[in-house]
Order: sequence, then structure tokens, then C-alpha cells
Amino acid sequence: MALDPLKTSDEIKKAYIQYLTTTFRFQDEDLNGELKELLNSSEKLIKGPIIEAIPPFETGRSLKDLIQEGILKEVGKGDSPRGKKPLLIDINSDHQYVFGVEISRKGQIILCNLIGTVLEREQFFPDPSQGPGSIAKQLSNEISRLCHLFNLEPNKVAGIGIGTPGFLFKAGPLINQSPFFGWNGINAVQVFESSFSYPVLVENVAKASALAEKMYGYGKQFEDFFYIIFTCTIKNRSCCKYLSVLLSYLFHARIIFFFPSFMSSPSQMSFKNLPYIHTGRNAKRI
Repeated sequence: MALDPLKTSDEIKKAYIQYLTTTFRFQDEDLNGELKELLNSSEKLIKGPIIEAIPPFETGRSLKDLIQEGILKEVGKGDSPRGKKPLLIDINSDHQYVFGVEISRKGQIILCNLIGTVLEREQFFPDPSQGPGSIAKQLSNEISRLCHLFNLEPNKVAGIGIGTPGFLFKAGPLINQSPFFGWNGINAVQVFESSFSYPVLVENVAKASALAEKMYGYGKQFEDFFYIIFTCTIKNRSCCKYLSVLLSYLFHARIIFFFPSFMSSPSQMSFKNLPYIHTGRNAKRI
């Protein structure tokens, strides 16, 4: 039923005036009459109705549409004390698949389903002497090989997430200061998007790793943490200890160091007395 703005505004005005004339009633009836007349005639009491035309909200696909497309699936019926039992719905994990790529000294390519289950993990060692275009082509060939290995048609790949080295500036979007690869002023999004027919999301590798740890890894048990990637073996234990103390003091939080799986054991890097988590392996220490 459509709302009549004029009628509704008039009803609100009458109700408000009735509230004022009954709550603040005078003993003198003449004064009551003057007050009521003044309230009814005054435009300062109520202004409007004011109508604002706004476009309708964009509607997405319904649950029925998502089930028909295969993105969601029915998994059964729920319990109900009375009436119709609710329909239980879950993500169809095998509807599509995604690739995650880490571009670093010892990178990796991961294939997983829509709920994050890892189906394949392979090492990816890009040559730093090659330019980003050559590395993107090499990466495209590796992903095509994995698609063939798992019989994945192009429409079964939802997208590719790529973690790149260096500082990634969204405004650019340029990669600056990547010492190991020597990349500077590289438009990473354009380079990688042009190499694939799938949707591509490019992010700084440390940020992407931290988000992954928070959502799927050991990071789920912490409200806040720092994810710090060391690209080489660290011999100076005091430097890391001071870093931990400084961050703890500045942010009033316990600092947990996350070490990527390709690194040496933290215990071999003079971290025996520091809280750490070695991601990708069973070994961990808090």
C-alpha cells in the first residue's frame, strides 16, 4: 500500500497539536482556544511535507536465482516447532574455483574451491631478471596447465588473486620499491589483467598474506596482530626483540610474528624467546 505523504503529514500535525494542547492545558478556556488556533495557523511548528526523490536501490539476485545458478545448494530441512520447516542452504564449493598466487623469491600457486579448501599447491620461482610481463606470461602458462590437469573449463574459474612484492599504490596503481625484483613504477594491475581472461585482483603480498591468516589461518584466534615478512635470514635477534617491544608499546597489543612457510625455522633465527607462528607448517610457538 502506497504512503500518502500529504495525508500522513496532516495526521502527524494533528496528533502533535493534540499532544501540546492537552499536556500544557490552561485553566482559562479562552487561552486554550487561542493556543490551539495559533498552533494550527503557525507554519513555524511544522514544515512540509518535504519530499525527496531518490532512485530505487539496486536489487541483487535472489536465493532462488543463486540456487538455480549452482552457487548455492540445498542441504536439507531445519527444525521448526510449528509451520513450514526452514530450508538449509550452503555454498556449493565446487561451483567455481579460484587461484591464489604469491610472487616472491619462493612464491607459490594455490588452487582452492569457494570455501577455501586447498586442492593443489605448487611452488612458483619467478626469475627476478625477467620483467613483469614475462613473469605474468609464465604464470599464465602455469595456471593453464593446472586448469588442464583438473579439467577446469574457463567458466569454472572465478578469478585469480595475486600478491605482488613492493609497495602497491591503489591510486596508481603502481608498484614502487621492490628491491628483489627491481620493479619500480610498474602498473601491476594492467600487466596481470591483460594476461588472463579471468577477473584478477592484485594486492601487496604482505597484506594479502595477513588477510589470509586472519580469515583462514592462525590469525583467527587473535583480535589484532602484525604480519611481518622477512625476505632473508635474520641474524640480529636484538633488532627483532626491539621491534616487538616497540610495536607492543605503541599499540598496547601483544605482538605475534608470522613467518611464511618458505623461511628457515624461527628457532634457528634467534627467535627462541619471541612469540612467533610459523605459517604453513605444523610447528608453532606462542
